[in-house]
Amino acid sequence: SFASPYSYAANPRWSPDGSQILFQSNQFSDMNQFDVVGLDGSQPREVLAEFFANHPFLSTKSAAWHPDGKRISVWVWGHGPLPTFWTVPVAGGEGVRSEIDPQILGHLADVSMRLNDEMWRDFKFTWMPSGRASCVESTFRSFRNLWKMPVDPTALRAIRNARLT
Repeated sequence: SFASPYSYAANPRWSPDGSQILFQSNQFSDMNQFDVVGLDGSQPREVLAEFFANHPFLSTKSAAWHPDGKRISVWVWGHGPLPTFWTVPVAGGEGVRSEIDPQILGHLADVSMRLNDEMWRDFKFTWMPSGRASCVESTFRSFRNLWKMPVDPTALRAIRNARLT
């Protein structure tokens, strides 16, 4: 076991192979610090720092392992009224911005305009193990629901969305 230098750690996510944990290591969502720690007793190491340095106006509260275990996806806010997803290599680098089908964007824009700040409270998501869909938490008329967004696994493009709950 190690003595953690962190006074705050939240939103733990197991890596697909179960050997590491991704966690948010700051209290303030606009600081965007995420770390990974192995189960071998090694010290945590910061990830995604290069990405956020290159995109200083993006803010996120959520990150999740991509099913390949080599990348991490982040749900970011910063350009426009809707969130976007980026998938970034754990080892560093630019990453890929997920495109979202215009029909989905239209639906989300309509919901966000009518619901004021409800979408701003949402920030949780995870990948399905196949890498062919993600599940997103979204609030609609004060009720939280889970939505499944099928994704083209090569282009990381969201194809459609369907409410699960």
